[in-house]
Amino acid sequence: MAGLEQTWAKRKDAQNGVFMAMGKENWPLPTVGVAQMNGTWLNSVEAEWLDYRLNQVALSELGHLYSDLLSRGLLCRPGFKYGCRWRLYCEPMDEAHAPWLLSPEDEAPSNWDGACLAVRLAAGVHKKWLCALHGEEWQYLSIERILIGRD
Repeated sequence: MAGLEQTWAKRKDAQNGVFMAMGKENWPLPTVGVAQMNGTWLNSVEAEWLDYRLNQVALSELGHLYSDLLSRGLLCRPGFKYGCRWRLYCEPMDEAHAPWLLSPEDEAPSNWDGACLAVRLAAGVHKKWLCALHGEEWQYLSIERILIGRD
């Protein structure tokens, strides 16, 4: 991680993330960041997580959730297109679709009407909707739309 620490020190900060001048061929974290021309873009949560890993800074609740998802081997990509925080992959993006859409509890619908809409949208794109609940450890509530007569 020595090369990563040096690249982190030279990062270019932006309002919603950071750019690191370390290309895909040298990038040691395949589930973090998005390869860009001559470097890697990290959104704000990914940057916070990397700063935590390199410098032991405190993590926000969202940063802890992101860390938990990574520890489970998941790839997190923005889910704004689907009205959620992340779409989650358990395989590389070029090999499979994301099976889940995830919203942290504080960003999730606050009533059944909203939950039903989120679940319906997820089902419409062949995904399951998850709500991340934080207690002593992260737990994930999955709500699924079942259509009788369909698989």
